[in-house]
Amino acid sequence: LFQWLEQVGDTKILWGDQDALNGVIDGDFVELPKKYNCIIINNTVLKAEPEDVIVHYIDYVKPWHIYYVDSAERQLYWQYAKKSLWDDLQPMDGHTVETTIWTARLLHKQGKYTESASYYEALLKYLLQDKYF
Repeated sequence: LFQWLEQVGDTKILWGDQDALNGVIDGDFVELPKKYNCIIINNTVLKAEPEDVIVHYIDYVKPWHIYYVDSAERQLYWQYAKKSLWDDLQPMDGHTVETTIWTARLLHKQGKYTESASYYEALLKYLLQDKYF
């Protein structure tokens, strides 16, 4: 993978590891059964089934974000994270405008009003380019 990345340079790379894998494999693959690639898009519709082995969270909402809607998938993710080499992981908060809003809303819903307000304040500072604070 690293050799391929060196050969093509970074001008053709948009999706990092996915581009490198596709470049090296070059169409020479066997598609696995769906249970090895369950897809969940933004915590909606495509739910994991009990027999699924690998769950692929695509887009911006991931179970390791604090604003991820409480669900069985979130609990399952943290159950396995605690058994892994990364057992000290903690939920991450928002770092884009959209995820900052989600984080603030979740904290407000949980009754953590001061923490929620601090996210909105940070967002206002960012949007107003810190002119009025």
